[in-house]
Amino acid sequence: MLAYNTEDCDALKLLLDELSKIQLSADLLSNVDFADKRKQPDTEFSKEIHSQFGTMLKFAHFDYEKKKINFRQDIKNDKPDRDKREQKRYAASKSSQKIKNVKKRVKKVIQVEQGKDCPKCGYKPLLQTEETAKRTIIDLISTKNGIKKTLTQYVGFHAYCTSCHRVYSPPDIARYERSQLYGHGFKSWVVYQRIALRMTYKGIVESLEEYFDEKVSIGSIPGYIQDLGHYYAGTENVIIQHLLKNPFIHVDETKISILGVNQYVWVFTDGKL
Repeated sequence: MLAYNTEDCDALKLLLDELSKIQLSADLLSNVDFADKRKQPDTEFSKEIHSQFGTMLKFAHFDYEKKKINFRQDIKNDKPDRDKREQKRYAASKSSQKIKNVKKRVKKVIQVEQGKDCPKCGYKPLLQTEETAKRTIIDLISTKNGIKKTLTQYVGFHAYCTSCHRVYSPPDIARYERSQLYGHGFKSWVVYQRIALRMTYKGIVESLEEYFDEKVSIGSIPGYIQDLGHYYAGTENVIIQHLLKNPFIHVDETKISILGVNQYVWVFTDGKL
């Protein structure tokens, strides 16, 4: 680590020395020239280059986008709020239709128990109602020969709390969000492809369709990563406390591309975790 930082400091000092030399001796250095007042006369070739750069600078101003011809794809910028609402309605409609289609293909149904006490006030026992709750989940599970896709519908009765007058779904159903379609195993597979194998979002989407016949949007992948980040927050805290008890920690960074831009992920380990 010390050698790594020392090399960075040496490189920075070399750069600073060269810049200082240019600042103090630019008039005398033959390999340094000025953009506004050149030391050597321009050739025909250099004049042509300067003319081309001048043309580029002429159009590279802030208001240029407003003065050039706009094509149809730019018209939507005049109504961003309406477009966003339409996109949300379309996504919600598409998601609802997909859930309906999935329910038609359900072959495995699991009956779950109702909650025993109220999640809000702790009162028990809860009264069973006649209304049922259902949730259909697509998930991935490990098998001896690889990974298998499962399609499961969880069914159970709603429960009523006579103390706070609230109705609750069974715990095994309530742990899923109302519009959730994919389970923990499915999300874990996606995150593994992204973090461990460094696959692009597009590559992950194509793999899901090819291997499991599941079409998901690229925009859903960051949500899966965020969901698992929240899920394992407690595990992360345990690991941090364990690392802090060790006499030494190994630290390194690795590159990861986010939206086509290289970013860095720092890794901390004691050699065991």
